[in-house]
Order: sequence, then structure tokens, then C-alpha cells
Amino acid sequence: MNQNNVIKQVAEMARIADSYVSAWGEEAKVETDTIVRLLTSLGYDTSSDEALLASAKKKHKPEVLASVTVIQDGAPAEVSMFLGPMPEKVNLAGNCKRNRGRY
Repeated sequence: MNQNNVIKQVAEMARIADSYVSAWGEEAKVETDTIVRLLTSLGYDTSSDEALLASAKKKHKPEVLASVTVIQDGAPAEVSMFLGPMPEKVNLAGNCKRNRGRY
């Protein structure tokens, strides 16, 4: 692995800090090797920069839909979806179910 900026980028995605404030109130830096070991233990492929970026892309795919969308009755709604790579012509049809506060 050559690029520290790739490690930093993926560490940020994984919510791994590269510094912290010690118990004595002093800023401490986290060694790059420690960050790489943490990423490896979290299941990232740290064998190369390309492999690290590819594994991060797999781990951090956006959700297809937000878990809950609340829309005011009678108000127009727009719902965004991430469907990933798709064939050119796709017919998507769906419907909405009104919950009215019941399970």
C-alpha cells in the first residue's frame, strides 16, 4: 500500500480517527499501520490501494431506500432509490401503502 490518502479516505468512511485527545489532554496521532490493521480486522482488503478502495465500495453501498419515509397526506412525494447498474430499458412500477398509524 503506497497512498496514505487512500488509507485516510477509507478510514474516514469506516469512522476510524487518525488522531485523538489523550487522557492528559494532549493530541495523539494514530499510526498508519494501526489504521491498516483496524481496517483489516473490519474486513477490508488492505493488500493494495485498489483492493482497499474496491472493498470500501462494496461495504459502503448506499441503501436502496431510506428505511422510513413519512409523507403528509395529499402532499406530492418524491422517493429516491439507488438501484445500481441496470439494463438500459427497465419498467419500474410500484404502489404505496397508506399506514395511517397502524401496524
